[in-house]
This record gives sequence, structure tokens and C-alpha cells, in this order.
Amino acid sequence: MPEEKLTRAVADYLQAVFAIASEGRPVISARMAEWLGVTPPTVAGMIQRLIRDGLLEMNESKELSLTPKGAELAATVLRRHMLAERLLLEVIGLEWYKVHHEAHNFEHAISPE
Repeated sequence: MPEEKLTRAVADYLQAVFAIASEGRPVISARMAEWLGVTPPTVAGMIQRLIRDGLLEMNESKELSLTPKGAELAATVLRRHMLAERLLLEVIGLEWYKVHHEAHNFEHAISPE
């Protein structure tokens, strides 16, 4: 999946997998549903899509991990998020407690360029 075709939902799922794994916790669909605030069936459908698209893998214990392609896209989304946070905080002067939430919305507007 080319980066410019990355939907907001796909980006959010990749970020969630990255974040949960970074905490050292097993990434399972129930944890993804909780993290994203969606229903387990919604997560199950997206997981199948991400596996089909070569962005996620699932082991025999039903634990998820990013493929190299998925990890690359997740890192790009994370870089955009961090760039958005910096812009909102240091340039625009948004209060720090609002920065993360607003950066999550803003990151999707930043092009791959």
C-alpha cells in the first residue's frame, strides 16, 4: 500500500499496534479494540484487511505484529504526529495538554513530502 493511499483508519491501527508493542504488551485484537475505542468485530475486520495488505502478521497465539512494510508506514505516521506536535506547541503556541489530541487530527493532513 503506497503511503499516499494510507487511510486515517489504517494509520490509526498501525499506530496502535506500534504503541501497544512499545509498551511490551502482547498485541491482541481485544487490546486493539480497547485502545482504539471500537468494537471487537470492527477490529477483526480491519485486522484481516491489514494482514491481506501485508501490513500485519498474526501468530498461532493470535498476537499481532507489524510486517516490515507495516513498520515502515507506522514509523512514517509517528514522525508526522511528532512533527505536528512540535508545530502546534512551538510555532502555533497551543497549550501542551491539547497538543497530542490535536496532533492526532493534524497528522493526517501532512503529506508524505
